[in-house]
Amino acid sequence: MLRAAFAASALVIAGSVLSGFPEGQSLAPCDPDAPLTDAQVARRRMAISAARQINTAEARIWAATKRYAPLNELTGVSIAEGFEAQVSTDGTSYTFSIKDLRDACRFAVFSDQQGLIYTASPLR
Repeated sequence: MLRAAFAASALVIAGSVLSGFPEGQSLAPCDPDAPLTDAQVARRRMAISAARQINTAEARIWAATKRYAPLNELTGVSIAEGFEAQVSTDGTSYTFSIKDLRDACRFAVFSDQQGLIYTASPLR
């Protein structure tokens, strides 16, 4: 009985991981050649705006303390609902990504201490 429950749980977890979506969440298929909708353009602008906010906050902290900070220490940064932001720092450098969890093509932006913002999408 325990084995059956474990096997069922493993299948659900594996399905969620392999699909790239949290359990119960699905998106329309990605068509990378389709023109962007107004909503997609707006969400991409939101991601880029958040990236600029992170770079600006990191530059401010560096100027004041000569160290970079994790996301929870940054002020003036707003990550909109439906986006996932991750900031990694060792204090002397940082990198971050912002992923749109609602975009079928999984649009993302990323940057580092040089301040250049890059756009990305996963390999298909």
